[in-house]
Amino acid sequence: MFVSYQSIRMRPTLCDDERALLLDRIKHDPALWRAEAWASYSQVRGEVERAKCKAGRDKKRRCEIEIVQRHLDAALEAMAPAPGEPPSEDDGDASAPKHRTVWFWLKQLPRKTKIYYSGAGIERTWSAIHSASAALYMAYDKTELPAQATRLRGLISALPDLDWQLASLTETIREVEKPRGDVPKARARLRQIHLDAMDATDSLQTEARTLRNTLLVASGVLFAILFLLGIMHIVNSCVFKICTTNTDHNAVCPGGRSPHSFDVFTVELAGMLGGILSAVIPLATGERIKTPYRVFNHQMMLKIFAGAGTALAGVLLVESHVVSQIKFESAATLLGYAVFFGFSQQVLTGIIDRRANDLGQKTPAVKSV
Repeated sequence: MFVSYQSIRMRPTLCDDERALLLDRIKHDPALWRAEAWASYSQVRGEVERAKCKAGRDKKRRCEIEIVQRHLDAALEAMAPAPGEPPSEDDGDASAPKHRTVWFWLKQLPRKTKIYYSGAGIERTWSAIHSASAALYMAYDKTELPAQATRLRGLISALPDLDWQLASLTETIREVEKPRGDVPKARARLRQIHLDAMDATDSLQTEARTLRNTLLVASGVLFAILFLLGIMHIVNSCVFKICTTNTDHNAVCPGGRSPHSFDVFTVELAGMLGGILSAVIPLATGERIKTPYRVFNHQMMLKIFAGAGTALAGVLLVESHVVSQIKFESAATLLGYAVFFGFSQQVLTGIIDRRANDLGQKTPAVKSV
């Protein structure tokens, strides 16, 4: 996951003009994950500047600082949108095309979808930032190591299954606090413990991305099925009936007393309303997964489409008399039950909510890594 030191040595640092160009591309892209990565990048960058001031003419430490800088340059390149990728806002960018056609965006869609699904830019950016922050332990002044080790202990304590590293860190803190402690050995140990912590955060981040992608695919498949059912009913309303009869033997349909070609879409929209209402439960009680992947947004999307599916299934079960305890006396009653059926999808999606909540409790804040 992390960039090797051998590859970093072979790669020259960026010049000021190259950094300025990358910063300009990042500035014109409003993606939230870039804002979070930029906050961590800026924090490490500030530590590098401080380390430079204290290093003086110490060649060994200045060499370590150079390694950190190369990691930061790699993070900057990964964070910036690709040269061929248009910025999200054209302000100040004279080279950006002013009139973009539908075909232009369609050509961009496969590549953007692949990048979004794989999280390649996010992974490369955070890998480089993590490597830079780990390499800093080799560049810090000896007097700063105890404070940095204490900060590292806070991060280790927030992550699961790192008991061995926590015990080793306690010994390392005692070593760096000794007047004549083995500082080079302590630096290497701090760096390795930090890398272990970053491995743990990367694993949690991978789990979050996998969960997000699963929710995205499930929502897409469900949307396609529901849309096709609605189109089928428009083309041929005899495929399945949405209308039923009340106790007075009058027809009851979603749009009134007569069937309509959009009855399926009407029921699905009512179910979506129920799905949206059910989102209050994880919103109020759930733990947010603190990674660049917005899992909660995809949870909500799945609830909306699942609500449409359960609403349509529930109305069909009542109409076919499989569920005989419920009677639709009017269109309002039918749509009310559709909203209720849409809300009931919480029984199924609640399993995903619990998984996301468990993952959120294990994940530290993005800015802490």
